[in-house]
Amino acid sequence: MGRREGRGCSWVLRVIFIPESERLNLGDWEAAAEKERFADAVIIATPDRLHKAPAVAFAQKGYSILLEKPMAVTPEDCQEVVRACQSNNVILSVCHVLQYHPVAIKIKPKGAASRCLDCVVEESCPYSAKKIYLERGKQGNFSWPVSVVCSNGKCDIESLTEALRHGPYGRCVYECDNDVVTNQVVNMEFEGGATAAFTMIAFTKKLGERKTTIYGTKVNQQDGAYPSFLTIKPFNSVPQKTEFYHPLYIGTIAQYEEALGDQTSDTAQ
Repeated sequence: MGRREGRGCSWVLRVIFIPESERLNLGDWEAAAEKERFADAVIIATPDRLHKAPAVAFAQKGYSILLEKPMAVTPEDCQEVVRACQSNNVILSVCHVLQYHPVAIKIKPKGAASRCLDCVVEESCPYSAKKIYLERGKQGNFSWPVSVVCSNGKCDIESLTEALRHGPYGRCVYECDNDVVTNQVVNMEFEGGATAAFTMIAFTKKLGERKTTIYGTKVNQQDGAYPSFLTIKPFNSVPQKTEFYHPLYIGTIAQYEEALGDQTSDTAQ
């Protein structure tokens, strides 16, 4: 059990060792939560699915809480724990013990800074904003992805450098709060039984390349196999014939369907 000593925000934790004869034999956390508050803080290390209930109960009693990770097993339960601690003005600290483990600390390169251009290890960093954006600009390439960095609509070396020094794209990835996924797979099933799989991978040789493949009952239909071309490969034609269509000659959906013709009438949409 711990007691705070001192005033205001300056306090230390004094550990009190209670003789076994004086210890409370409560049996479970519910019994402890029913009693009047007898300590400043509690440590909750129940199974993951039993984190929310004791956390809310002890927060309502005025205990500060050291909560073992995960906070809870659903986003709704996590939000309820936070609300209970905020409304009762108690401290909530979640145990992420490996955050300060030597191995975890080593993952962040020595010399990393909050801004990429100020980082001493920028040159060897695979996520260097200087390489991704500034070096492209110096070569005269201000198209995507460089174009999105300069939010003022003006793309030159000076404005690009300024944006990397002060804007979101110049932050160090090891200090960044960006939670955009780098790899995503979504499997879908439509009415009628047709299925689709969507895969997104950030780290590819050809940035921004998109490819769609449809496997029908008579043909394969694919775009992206050749730049800006639609490719149709029938299964049962003899000899097998591959047809290519450029989007400039397809235009509208009606023209697109006409290009596909009867051979795709039974394909999955």
